[in-house]
Amino acid sequence: MSLTNKQIEELKADAEFFRRFFSKVVISAQKDACWLWDGAKNSSGYGHMILNRKHMLAHRLSYLYFKGSIDDGLVVMHSCDNKLCVNPNHLNTGTQGQNCKDAYKRGLREMGEGHPNAKLTNSQAIEIRRRKFNGERTVDLAEEYGVCNQTICYIASGQIWSEITSPPTTGGTQ
Repeated sequence: MSLTNKQIEELKADAEFFRRFFSKVVISAQKDACWLWDGAKNSSGYGHMILNRKHMLAHRLSYLYFKGSIDDGLVVMHSCDNKLCVNPNHLNTGTQGQNCKDAYKRGLREMGEGHPNAKLTNSQAIEIRRRKFNGERTVDLAEEYGVCNQTICYIASGQIWSEITSPPTTGGTQ
C-alpha cells in the first residue's frame, strides 16, 4: 500500500499512530543501533501493523514517517540486514532487483545452483551461455535443459546467473 503525501502528513500528525507504533519499538541507548520491532511479525519475519485496516510492514511505516514518500515500484531496504529494524537511519529505497543483488552480496540470499528453486547447475548455466553465444537456437537449448525459452534468453543476456557466468568474449570455452 502506497500512501499519498497528504496521508503521510496526516500520519505524522496522528498522535495515536505514533503511540501505537513506538509502543512496539525497542530503541537501544547505543548510538546507531537497530531499533527493534517487538510487535506482530509476518510469515517472512518482518514486523507489521495494521493501518487503516491494511497490513503494513513496520520498516516501511518507519520510512514513511521519518523520511517521506516511497516512489512507485520501490521497496524499503535495510542496510543493517535486520528484518525487525525500523531505525530510519538504516532504511533506504531501491528496486526489488537492487535489494536481491544486495542480499546476495551480503550472503543473505542464495543465487545460482544454491537457490532453492534452481533447475540448473552453475556449469550448465555457463555452458548454455557459451553455446547461445556460439549461435545455438534458444528453443533447442531450452528443450535439452528442460527450461523455458525465456530462461535461456535471460541466461544468455546475463539477466540471471550473471554472478556465475561472465560474458563470452570468443566462441571458445570460458
